[in-house]
Amino acid sequence: YTKALRVPREACLDAAAAIAQDVPESALNPGNILPTPLSDSLYPATADATAQSLIRLGLAQRRCAPGEVAKRTRQLRAAVMARQASLP
Repeated sequence: YTKALRVPREACLDAAAAIAQDVPESALNPGNILPTPLSDSLYPATADATAQSLIRLGLAQRRCAPGEVAKRTRQLRAAVMARQASLP
């Protein structure tokens, strides 16, 4: 969405932080450190954190407001889920 040509380590760490924040503190234990891939908030939060990091680092060719990428990601996920539900 930002059309960045590269994703540096700092942006990857920001994405990792967003992923880690998706696991509720009460659910953390040695056998559960990753969020469920079915989480409604995981992908939008991770995409938005990555985009904002790239903007902050000056690597984004396209700037977007905080939350804009998350909103677009939620729309795309809803479209994919609707499409999958319509398949036989």
